[in-house]
Amino acid sequence: MQDKVIIMVGTTGGIGTALTRQLVPIGAKLVLAARNKVNLATLAEELSGEVLTVPTDITQSDQVNTLIQATLTWCGQIDVLVNAAGISILKLYNSIEL
Repeated sequence: MQDKVIIMVGTTGGIGTALTRQLVPIGAKLVLAARNKVNLATLAEELSGEVLTVPTDITQSDQVNTLIQATLTWCGQIDVLVNAAGISILKLYNSIEL
C-alpha cells in the first residue's frame, strides 16, 4: 500500500478508525472523510503520515464531488475507496417496521 491514495469514508468510528490506523504505518496516503469535523480533526492529529481531511456527508452528492476533487487536487489519483460509513439499528430484525 506504499504511496497508494486511499479515500477512507466513515473514518471517525469503529471499523473506519481501526483501518485508518493500520494503513498509515504501511505508507498509504489517506484522505479521511466523515461528517463529524471535530472527530475527523482529532483522528488526523493522531496520525503521522500523509493525511488529508475532507468533512463529507456521503448522502450529499455535492459533498462527494468535493471529496473526489480535493483528493485529485492533493494527489492526482485515487487508488482505493473504503466505505466504512454506516449506522447500526439496535433492534431485533423481526421487530423493525419498514
